[in-house]
Amino acid sequence: MRVTTPDAGHVMTMLLSLVSAKKTTENGVFNGYSFLLSLVSIPEDGKFCKEML
Repeated sequence: MRVTTPDAGHVMTMLLSLVSAKKTTENGVFNGYSFLLSLVSIPEDGKFCKEML
């Protein structure tokens, strides 16, 4: 079972902001925490693709 910790989530949002990411993707979702962090990190005109495996 993999769960995104708050520390890892903070690093992920910081990296997405630093590179000014406009596109992001998620492969599989356990509880949606990293999914929500990705959504709030990209700009409003950004795109998000969720792939379920």
